[in-house]
Amino acid sequence: MVVDCPQHAQPVAQVEDLRGACSVAFVKTSLGRSLGLPEGTEGMVVLEEERGLLRLVTQAGPGQELALDPPLRSPCAITADDEALLVVERAPPRIRIVHGGVTRYIGDAVLHEPVAVAAHGTKVAVADAALRQVLVFDLAAQANAVVARADGVAPAGVAFDDAGRLWWTDAAAHRVHRWTIDGPGPGQAFGERGAFPDQFTEPTGIACRDGCVYVCDHLNHRIAVLDQATGRMAGWWGMHAVIPRQGKGRIHYPDAIAFTPDGSHALVCEGFEDRVQLLAPGGPAPIDDGLSVPRDAVSSHFGPDASALGPIMAMTEPETGSVMIFNLLGSTPAPGHIATFGGSAALPGRYGAIASVCVLPGERIAVVDRSNARLDVVSASPDRSQPVAFDPFLPRLVRSTDLVAMVGSVGGKVPVIVDLAWDGSELLALDGANRCVWRFDRNGAPVRYTSGEPKRTDLPEGAREPVQLAGSRGELVVADRAGGAIWCCREDGTWSRMAELGHGDATVRLVHPFGVAITDDGVLAVTDESTDGVHLARWGPGSGTTLVSSTVARGILDHEFWLPQGVTAMRDGVLVVDRGNHRFQAFGPDGTWRFTGSLGKFYTRKRTQVRQNELPPVAPPQPPAAPAGDES
Repeated sequence: MVVDCPQHAQPVAQVEDLRGACSVAFVKTSLGRSLGLPEGTEGMVVLEEERGLLRLVTQAGPGQELALDPPLRSPCAITADDEALLVVERAPPRIRIVHGGVTRYIGDAVLHEPVAVAAHGTKVAVADAALRQVLVFDLAAQANAVVARADGVAPAGVAFDDAGRLWWTDAAAHRVHRWTIDGPGPGQAFGERGAFPDQFTEPTGIACRDGCVYVCDHLNHRIAVLDQATGRMAGWWGMHAVIPRQGKGRIHYPDAIAFTPDGSHALVCEGFEDRVQLLAPGGPAPIDDGLSVPRDAVSSHFGPDASALGPIMAMTEPETGSVMIFNLLGSTPAPGHIATFGGSAALPGRYGAIASVCVLPGERIAVVDRSNARLDVVSASPDRSQPVAFDPFLPRLVRSTDLVAMVGSVGGKVPVIVDLAWDGSELLALDGANRCVWRFDRNGAPVRYTSGEPKRTDLPEGAREPVQLAGSRGELVVADRAGGAIWCCREDGTWSRMAELGHGDATVRLVHPFGVAITDDGVLAVTDESTDGVHLARWGPGSGTTLVSSTVARGILDHEFWLPQGVTAMRDGVLVVDRGNHRFQAFGPDGTWRFTGSLGKFYTRKRTQVRQNELPPVAPPQPPAAPAGDES
């Protein structure tokens, strides 16, 4: 039977200032009682990851924080049915279930990095990024046993259909799976990397309803609609936002999707934009509103990572799986784009899902690909006897290392490398699955102990979500995003935790630190996603930190940020990936703004006001309108 799935959807409303809105569920009256809400309360509950809280949104607009007892600990995803609320927590990694006023937990000592949850009857499915698995728990089994497992590369979303089959997304393999959990996993796979029909690029959240499957096609900036019977794409919702902050049907990095009980509205979370859009399934294809990139704007899709060393810099372009190389020794202070390499494929030198890049001595670039767990080293040395120009043939593969084979030789898990850094003598690789930092030489070969085992530094027990690292002079710094801290490893192997930078009146508390870098003169640079902050601090062994500069400013003007992530030391300062504004910004060693840029466009004169055709620094709130629940 062919199901008539809605090929399009119409924008109805959007609710803004939901910081890091990464997951959503609809709470009906019966569940509201379990959560201690006033009688008759219905509406959507949004998980604001940057604030670490649940917020109730009703027809009256964004309302109260939904307080749970005990308090949430680093929540990252939610789901709900008529009677229960399920929350994914990361500290410790587990699933909280609130039902009938009673709170219970599952997954302790089993889960490592849960990222999504779904429930059907007594079955609870969890996607775990570090285990690279989807696990199914049965609440009716003894000790809530795991009754089924499916292997993947980067499981990201899970949802049950009415028949009890599990649909799940694999962000790094760019596929959607349909799995009958009584049979072997991972089930039937649909899709491949791409932007055409029946293709996906980093699919994440997923929902099932009325014979259709709705997939957050994250890097294609759309909701893909699939027929449950065939797995084929029946249509897609939304248009790509061409300017950050656009909405009203334009979709920008969707994270999660849910429906109101009657199915009249879909709720789409866009953590990148701090909002939830309400869409009405069906209707005609949206009409282009005529908005385009303004002539004066700088806008490029950059990944969360950047790395510079000596004469070159490297950044990633997630949508195409590519690495962009910039020359830092041009006639202007702005980097010049001189080459791009990569693209999606399984061969060395091609990348399905780039995790990180790092510039090495000798104008080489290390690239780690999480889809096939390989570490490549690419030469990118132009002829500097003449002006450096764009050269598509500049990058040359030097070495490709199979990380699975390396880790398997010592009985480790399949590695999940999240970041790379050069510490002056070795290449460091932060592994979220094995909870350690592996070490390589400048050619990408593992550094080994005399026993032959690959050299590693274990992360501290208290690190919750290591995301990026930096190293210098034998010392190591790791940003713990969920833990709200920086971990520092001294040469003797001891770890210390910093939740603040500075001292006395000049102190900054870290909330969700992401990027870290250490300059040649010993300044520690830290970005904070949650506060839109960039901090520079003087740092030394055993001496604490002293703030050099601290900027906390949300907006689109120069020296303002929206979701700052990667940071790298460069000549005479640092460069920050201002990812939410699709650009990078450079600062001097004292935090003075130097320039803003993207591919081929740069500002070296600081803007102090919004230019024509650009959006305001913070989009004004829209009239909130959450639909009522099912009256039946």
